Amino acid sequence: MPKGRSKSLANLKNKAKTADASRSKTWEKKMPYAKIYSKNAEKKDLLKNVGKFEADLNLFLSKIHENPSHFKEEMTEKITEFNDAFEKFKEKTQVKDETFTKISVFLANTIEYYRKDLTFLVPTICDTLSSYGNIMHPFVRMKCVQTITIVAKKGLWDPIESITFLIRLFIIKDKELRTFLSKHVVSAIKKLLEKNKDNKVKTKLTVMFNELLTDANEKVSKATFILLTEIYKKAIWRDKK
Repeated sequence: MPKGRSKSLANLKNKAKTADASRSKTWEKKMPYAKIYSKNAEKKDLLKNVGKFEADLNLFLSKIHENPSHFKEEMTEKITEFNDAFEKFKEKTQVKDETFTKISVFLANTIEYYRKDLTFLVPTICDTLSSYGNIMHPFVRMKCVQTITIVAKKGLWDPIESITFLIRLFIIKDKELRTFLSKHVVSAIKKLLEKNKDNKVKTKLTVMFNELLTDANEKVSKATFILLTEIYKKAIWRDKK
């Protein structure tokens, strides 16, 4: 190769390296904007996945825990999805509807961040269990109960009201469900008494149990008696009343 052409190629390579270095420095100066763009791009990618029920909702949930206000608009979309799924569920209440159950549990796990927007959740699920409890698919029924117990555990549903409702669900012929309900109710009463040492709570519990023990439905009164016996044996509550 002629010496002139060799030098010319070397100069071109040096210029290319200089240009690359210059672009690199310019990019570094713009990094704050690049990071913002990167975060927005990450959010868009995440929301694409969240829009599909095959995606991992737990990932979206973890992002909400980090910054709930950042996803308020997307939560509005989730509420719309719940309403649509609920309407479809009511058309076929005996079908194993995983779409409805997934969105229900998901909303329950985010309720502390969007309380005003999700005030409908517990009443809707309770009405659903009251209306279709005996004919629902066992999987859907269990998930509905888990949805409202998640809310109860977060302290966002009146404890006396929640315990009363859950005990009334013992009328449903579902052994697995009754086992779950029993464990939850006993645990809920234990925590309630530990947090509230005053007599007001004990009085409310006494009134509640008296009403349930004399309930017109024999299954409810029987379940209440069994729960009281278990609570007494475990020394959770041994009030003379």
